[in-house]
Amino acid sequence: MKGKYILPLAPLVIAIPFLRSDVIQFAKWWLTLLALGLIFAPLTNLIFKDFKARGYMFAKVIGIAISGYLTWVICSLKIMPFTPTTVLIVLSLCLAVNIAIGIKTGFYKDAIKSEDILKRISSQETLFIFLLFYWSYLRGIKPEIIGLEKFMDFGFVNSILRSEYFPPQDMWFAGQPINYYYLGQYFAAYLTRLSFVPSNISYNLMMATLFAVSFMLAYTIAQHLFEIYEQNANKGKIYKHARTISGLLAGALVTLS
Repeated sequence: MKGKYILPLAPLVIAIPFLRSDVIQFAKWWLTLLALGLIFAPLTNLIFKDFKARGYMFAKVIGIAISGYLTWVICSLKIMPFTPTTVLIVLSLCLAVNIAIGIKTGFYKDAIKSEDILKRISSQETLFIFLLFYWSYLRGIKPEIIGLEKFMDFGFVNSILRSEYFPPQDMWFAGQPINYYYLGQYFAAYLTRLSFVPSNISYNLMMATLFAVSFMLAYTIAQHLFEIYEQNANKGKIYKHARTISGLLAGALVTLS
């Protein structure tokens, strides 16, 4: 049974011959998202306590949103500059708060004792890393940052990374701050800073992350709704893989249709 908890390593191994030299950057990016999810799991558990996996996949989004926003506020108020040190200090504070929540609510004790929770989290993380790898590989076939607003987005991300305080400097108008909404580009820059991945690579990894996260959130919600249906259905035995299939269909409809 313990082998099931290291399932996420399988897609990473599969990715090596496809991503080649970029697999190190891919692994760093995935480990950053994994760390954010694990750090904010206790807080997420409070919100999604009725979910079988305690809303584990939502912890990644909540982690990015809270830690990223706190960093943005600190840098906007010019308390500390937008550096790796600031990012790690904020994340450490978030970790301390979540550890306190986990201890008080008994989340860690429940998660360790519950084989079902660990199995579900491991399975979801495995699917997530496979989706992240799949879209990263597709972007790797044509990685050029051209077309639509890609060049502007990439420029904004680099402008944010070059800025100590916010709002960042406008790449189009020297000496002036960006007067355009840049929150999406900021979160891409935040993950770039946190993961220590170069921006020319993290740009495409961020696009892959949007795909993988969107798929998995729809997958998680659909599975939860199907579990509610199972609890209230009076139609005898239901096909054992129906819950997984419903999640995959929901994820595909949201991201691919």
